[in-house]
Amino acid sequence: MPVYEAFTSTAIEKINCGPEDIKITYTSDLNKEYVFSCADISQFSDDLSAILIDHTLQKNPASVGRFVHQKINDKTLVAVPTT
Repeated sequence: MPVYEAFTSTAIEKINCGPEDIKITYTSDLNKEYVFSCADISQFSDDLSAILIDHTLQKNPASVGRFVHQKINDKTLVAVPTT
């Protein structure tokens, strides 16, 4: 699964879409990865790719931070408690 890190965002440094979860590193704490479960990682990755393509093409780009926040709010991404 892909790792997204070559994009411009004031909130998100890196998004790692693994086979079982999604790990996000925020710019506010580069030493910590937040882990999220996702029922459809492939769809999440496809949606994120579409946003990043829009950024590259300068075609009404949506904010990556806003996209992630929306996915947390609609429960597409669910935080995995740390132990």
